[in-house]
Amino acid sequence: MNQKNFEYLHDQIKYTGFGEGLENNLKQKIEDGKPEFTIDYELLSECKFYALKYSLIYSLEYRYYLPLFDTRTKKILVTR
Repeated sequence: MNQKNFEYLHDQIKYTGFGEGLENNLKQKIEDGKPEFTIDYELLSECKFYALKYSLIYSLEYRYYLPLFDTRTKKILVTR
């Protein structure tokens, strides 16, 4: 694994707001040696006024170690 490449991608994930919790996933994907890989990240959010929960699912796609971002949103109705 190229350490500089890992550090660059790790910093990109960190500074785009995904934090440092994906470090192990990133390291494993790079060690697999495939030129394309995806890391999924899910963020749960809640709006109590409208009684809704949102699940934001981010797919961090890498092709030849260049990041591409895809975002999907699920709206979940909360019953009282």
